[in-house]
Amino acid sequence: MYRLIYVLIGIILVWQYSYLPSALEAAINKSNGQLVDLLELSHIGASFVSLVGWLYLLKRVSSLLIDRFMLIAGGLMVLLELIFTTSWVLQYPMHKEMALNNHPSTHSVFEQIAPHTLLLNGYIGPKTYESLLSFSQKDIADRIIITSQGGDIGSAVSIALWISRNKVPVIVDGNCSSACVIIAVSGPHLYATNGSKFGFHQGAASSSINSQHTKYIGLVATEMIETELKIRGVPEDILYWVRNTPSDDMHYLTARQLKLAGVVDTIID
Repeated sequence: MYRLIYVLIGIILVWQYSYLPSALEAAINKSNGQLVDLLELSHIGASFVSLVGWLYLLKRVSSLLIDRFMLIAGGLMVLLELIFTTSWVLQYPMHKEMALNNHPSTHSVFEQIAPHTLLLNGYIGPKTYESLLSFSQKDIADRIIITSQGGDIGSAVSIALWISRNKVPVIVDGNCSSACVIIAVSGPHLYATNGSKFGFHQGAASSSINSQHTKYIGLVATEMIETELKIRGVPEDILYWVRNTPSDDMHYLTARQLKLAGVVDTIID
């Protein structure tokens, strides 16, 4: 009976450390807020079961040295589980927000605000690119105005290729960060309003879970951002901030700084 409890505690620890992070990442990527809730509750419940099991052993273990050693080892495993669970509870609001923000309903779409003028204001995602394709050939814009905190890199690259192919000038009005910069520098001419700023950082997976998988995705995303900016003429001293600014931070450069660097063509006062 006692050995079964120790085995159960060990299984729960391995399950929390190896399986749950991947499951949570998948839930966030699929925008499944309910699954995020379920995984959170299962994390708490599993730790509670381990704690109850260990307390049961604490009152019944014999004075034999091996039993005492097993009790201490079991206690350390339960302590690790409680640390994992506490970390998850503290990050739960962020995990839930990420799942909700990753939903297609949060992806901004292009709007036609004047003849041959398109506006994008908000998060970039697959729905954003689809909205751009919805405009017919005769409605191809003479200009695109953009304000965005960034978003999905693949969607940004698709939009950038469309802009480059159709030779549409881009106007940045406000904040243009992360994947947004790929779009901004893709046209034949880049305008920016006087107070605009451009944000640069490393790429990241859509999940904040610290696992080898998400680290790999982050490295690939960073290389993708750097490559896309480099082939569009962004100089090395700007790419430095892509490589060296953590994904949870942002390094901002003003429109005037980027004009001096040759990235912005015209400042609109």
